[in-house]
Amino acid sequence: MTRRLLHLVRRGAAPIAVAEHDWVLYETGAGWQLDGHGAPPLPPGPIDALQLHDLLFAADAAVTW
Repeated sequence: MTRRLLHLVRRGAAPIAVAEHDWVLYETGAGWQLDGHGAPPLPPGPIDALQLHDLLFAADAAVTW
């Protein structure tokens, strides 16, 4: 079974190691930007609070950078 990690990357930070199946979400000045890395269950691009909630529940764990 593959564990899905959601990496929440704050402005100015960069993840040290991200597995090929992990999802990456970047903090921007206007909110959050989902990267296409790891084939997340939502399309890449800006996401709103409800989509963030759904993404957190779809992941096995979340890591904040």
